[in-house]
Amino acid sequence: MRKQLRFCRGVAVSLACVAWLLPVREVAAIPPATGVGASGGMVDVRLDQRGAVCGRLLDVAGRPLADRPVILQHTEGASRAAQSDAGGGFVLQHVSAGVHRLTAGDQTLNCRVWTHAAAPPSATDQLTLVAEHSIVRGQQPFSAIFTNPLFIGLVIAAAIAIPIAVHNSQNDRPPGS
Repeated sequence: MRKQLRFCRGVAVSLACVAWLLPVREVAAIPPATGVGASGGMVDVRLDQRGAVCGRLLDVAGRPLADRPVILQHTEGASRAAQSDAGGGFVLQHVSAGVHRLTAGDQTLNCRVWTHAAAPPSATDQLTLVAEHSIVRGQQPFSAIFTNPLFIGLVIAAAIAIPIAVHNSQNDRPPGS
């Protein structure tokens, strides 16, 4: 009896350890690294020679988002708008230097816009904004637990192991008791 309980405990601990090692699909969807998403930080961007800001609009999987409105608003109120093209690219014309907020959908990116000559070396020539970022790492609907193959396996293992353990514990009583 003790051997069986020790075996069941070992199996349960092993399955729990395997569950920690399994990758979650949403965690693997890491956004691109340049000027991305609502990180709360400031991104330096360099205007091109014509005074325009160029960029790309992507989804969380890195695919371009077409025909989406992109708005760049200066802290003093002036704003510019554009639509993303088929490749997710957009160009905002006649932008002035200063602090701006780039918005596409529910995502916002704060950026400091520099003229071409005054931009620091770390400034980027093209902004990248990841829109439709609806999944937060570690956040899943409760119903997702029941469709997880590991959970289903644990339920089946428990359905087999518990009746066996109960049956075997009843046979451990000495005769005549």
